[in-house]
Amino acid sequence: MAEAGAAITPTVTDLQSRPKRWERRDTMQTTTTSTPRKADTNPVTRFFRATEVDTRLLGMIGALLIIWIGFNILTDGLFLTPRNLWNLTVQTSSVA
Repeated sequence: MAEAGAAITPTVTDLQSRPKRWERRDTMQTTTTSTPRKADTNPVTRFFRATEVDTRLLGMIGALLIIWIGFNILTDGLFLTPRNLWNLTVQTSSVA
């Protein structure tokens, strides 16, 4: 035991085993697998993630195309004329 007035000096192994103040201690562990994740195996999903295409926008465009085709069928081909498409483009550009 140490005497009452004596200072306790740490040993070299004590100093080496203690983490330093500036050292970062990571507690998260990462694991790697040899097989890809299930979400990454689909090429369509990989394409959308790589290009960052918004699927909601694609849904809106698809709905617009369905409406246009429906109007074209109901008007016997008068809806999708170049003149009408130009007018629709001009009208929607002021709203957007």
